[in-house]
Amino acid sequence: MDLQSVKHFEFSEGIVDALCKKTQNSDREFFRILVAQNLCTIASMMRCSVKMAGRGDIPVNMYSISLAPSGYSKGYSTNIVEEQLIGGFIDRFIEVTFNQVAEIKLAQTANIRARNKGTDPDEELEKVIAEFNGVGELLAHFSEATVPAVKQYRRKLQMANAGALNYVVDEIGANLLKAVDVLTAFLELYDVGKIKDKLIKNTADNVRGAALRAGTPANMCLFGTPTKLLDGGTTEKAFLSFLDMGYGRRCFYGMAELNPTKEERTAEELFKYVTSTDTDKDLETYYESLERLSDPLAFNMVLPMHENVSIEAIRYQQLCEFRASEMPDYNEINKAEMSHRYFKVNKLAAAYAFCTHSPYVELEHLHGAIALAEDSGSALERILNRDKDFVRLAKFIAADGRPLTAVEISDKLPCFNVAAGKRTEMMNHAIAWGYRNHTVIKKSFVDGIEMFCGESLMETDLDRLPLSHGVGVADGWASDLAPWDEMHVLLQQPAYNWCNHALLGSHRDDSQVVAGFSLIVLDVDGTADMELVQMLLRDYKYIIHTTKSHTEDSHHFRIVMPLNYTLRMGPEEYREFIQNIYSWLPFDVDTGTTDRCRKWATHAGTYEYHNGELLDAMMFIPKTNKNEQRIKESVQLANLSNVERWFVQNTGTGNRSNNLIRFALMLVDGGEDIVDIDEAVKELNAKIPDPLSEVEIKNTVMRTVANRIKKRE
Repeated sequence: MDLQSVKHFEFSEGIVDALCKKTQNSDREFFRILVAQNLCTIASMMRCSVKMAGRGDIPVNMYSISLAPSGYSKGYSTNIVEEQLIGGFIDRFIEVTFNQVAEIKLAQTANIRARNKGTDPDEELEKVIAEFNGVGELLAHFSEATVPAVKQYRRKLQMANAGALNYVVDEIGANLLKAVDVLTAFLELYDVGKIKDKLIKNTADNVRGAALRAGTPANMCLFGTPTKLLDGGTTEKAFLSFLDMGYGRRCFYGMAELNPTKEERTAEELFKYVTSTDTDKDLETYYESLERLSDPLAFNMVLPMHENVSIEAIRYQQLCEFRASEMPDYNEINKAEMSHRYFKVNKLAAAYAFCTHSPYVELEHLHGAIALAEDSGSALERILNRDKDFVRLAKFIAADGRPLTAVEISDKLPCFNVAAGKRTEMMNHAIAWGYRNHTVIKKSFVDGIEMFCGESLMETDLDRLPLSHGVGVADGWASDLAPWDEMHVLLQQPAYNWCNHALLGSHRDDSQVVAGFSLIVLDVDGTADMELVQMLLRDYKYIIHTTKSHTEDSHHFRIVMPLNYTLRMGPEEYREFIQNIYSWLPFDVDTGTTDRCRKWATHAGTYEYHNGELLDAMMFIPKTNKNEQRIKESVQLANLSNVERWFVQNTGTGNRSNNLIRFALMLVDGGEDIVDIDEAVKELNAKIPDPLSEVEIKNTVMRTVANRIKKRE
């Protein structure tokens, strides 16, 4: 079966089009579920059934859970559907059809009771009518209830043999815990509309009525915002428990995660659009068509399928069962939903057929239901594969942007309202997740109180590096987004200056600096050999260029290195960030160059690009775990020289041999003899994680050293 070829049902899509226009929201997911839910409600109130091959007559009904962010027009669209789409049907059904059907059924019940008990039919009819009216008026739907009230109201529907239980709850996240008992009862009602009676004490004031075996179709529509329902706390746990208990397989799902998108229009275009009557005319057409369905002649219809449609339905059932068998056993909710998906499809297909006045379930109805069911399955995946609690924590801190205490986070993020040990563990996981997902979380203490502040980092675009430049010392400067492969053009300008930050205006001053930089500059003034520095930085991307003081005997040069992220920092944080980089380097640089608005003089000397990985800015951002870990490792290696420390910190399982060879060749270039080099290599090897064996050192590192020395001789 080719699922790519199935399309949403044209009739329902027309209604969705109207809702999109009325709400100016082009996202269709929530509206599709809403329309299908109400079409099923119409069919079930008229006691429509579908004849399924091998299953007999199955009543039409639908359970749905639709989530969308605040501002999505959930309430507005629901009101449109209730008033401008199904309002005519509901009014006529309650005022005319239900009463006509009930009148016939009540008379039949009275006659049966009179015959069984040998009593007067008229007296029995009076009793039946009194019992029927004592339950109260018929409701189009209800949003709150108790289980006894549901059963009592259901008895009215049983006596009339008409209508359906329609449970509609807005803001389900806020109301779920209050509705636990009713939701538990509705689990039983889904399949054929039956629920077990509860034995209660029989008194003069509370007479237990005769048991009625008739089923009553039940519809349920739960909608709200995902943040309230999937809060990581008690509400979410209760919701997942209900899915596991059986709602997982019973419901259609919608999960709109993005804010509604609206077409850009001028004020004049928008006025013409919102005052147009075309959409209202479209809705009026649907309104009239659906209103006609309340005719008593359409009551209690059983819709069969032609053979080809039944075969297609069975083919889809087999596909669902196969896909379910391929899922792991631990994925119980998805597995159950997939294996029962075909059952929901058959009910919805019948509702589509009934609401378009079709005497049969056709392929277009079945395929339309399959299309919605497949979308629903994807929505359930998104619901169940939502962010873990620590991911939500990281995103929440980054999105807020302010320093937050643990108490402030707990107030707004229920999943963080746990014991102190769990909080620490969750925060550590959040920080670790941030390293891998462009998010940095900083910890600090203010008056002894631990504070957390986060930021979502933007990956560096090497074609758009922010910087500024000018001829003068401070005035007449311009800002640009420069491409990396043309940096040499700037660096080679005669008598020119540049800065690694953009400026608000043309004056170079810290108050004019635009936060956001992607480049760092290392200034070496005769404190290190150029070739040695290039060897030490061979893993990184950079451009190296000589300055005007450079000579063969005293190397003066600068290294410009791009970072993997564009960082936004104030003056103090930037100064600390740059100092962290300086302390990490294995060679000496000018450490007085830590101002954001520092100018660098250009020079038409020599330059060379080197390709490698971008420098990981996360290692140096102040008040982060990664920077603290780097500092801790540096303290532990304080007895080593800067170069030895560099090699230890930059050596791992995959590059141990290569880095030891680089270290040894550096000593060769420094004039050390082979005995001293062998001893130095072994000492350094002992300090790295998972050191090489002596045999490996002899056969790889020292053999390379011997070959280099031999070539030089």
